[in-house]
Amino acid sequence: MKTKNVLFLLAATLVLTTSSCSSRLTDFTVISTKNVPIGNQTTDLKKATVRVEGVDKAHWILCIPLGTPNLKEAIDRAIEKYPGAVALADGVVKSKFIDFLLYGQSSYIVEGTPLYPADMQQNTYNSQVSPTSNSNDNGETYMRIKHQVNGEKNVTELAKMYEVSVADIMKWNNLTSPSLTSGQEIIIYLKR
Repeated sequence: MKTKNVLFLLAATLVLTTSSCSSRLTDFTVISTKNVPIGNQTTDLKKATVRVEGVDKAHWILCIPLGTPNLKEAIDRAIEKYPGAVALADGVVKSKFIDFLLYGQSSYIVEGTPLYPADMQQNTYNSQVSPTSNSNDNGETYMRIKHQVNGEKNVTELAKMYEVSVADIMKWNNLTSPSLTSGQEIIIYLKR
């Protein structure tokens, strides 16, 4: 009987000392932190077919903040999840706060549909990026990117940039060495 009471008190304490709050700050039509001339007649932007999400968090311990979440970082992270994207459309910005006894975290969450230049010829990491779409046997759609090496020295740097594995890049391009040379064209497949 005492064990049940102790467990009940412990559970009640956890419930009462844990809190979470999420609020929708704003909706947006277009948002960007990139230095891109949106609205200029020379810039045609297309919408991607997927939505992306970017988060920036700050933690605190014993009511002492270890940082402050940054909305710009959350926007940048969302945009950068889609290679070549310069802005987000039709999205939402939320804030979230979690408190659990001695630990907590606050964050900004940005979600939207990536916008990218229609010709997708954008200098990103000193490279030319031009996509085409492909499908596999499972019906999944992939974006095929031709990356022209300009400053990268090895496949590991490209793998980090596009968030794919080194082994996949080497397989897609029939590479026997992870070293790259300037001007070399590398194929990357990204799931859409």
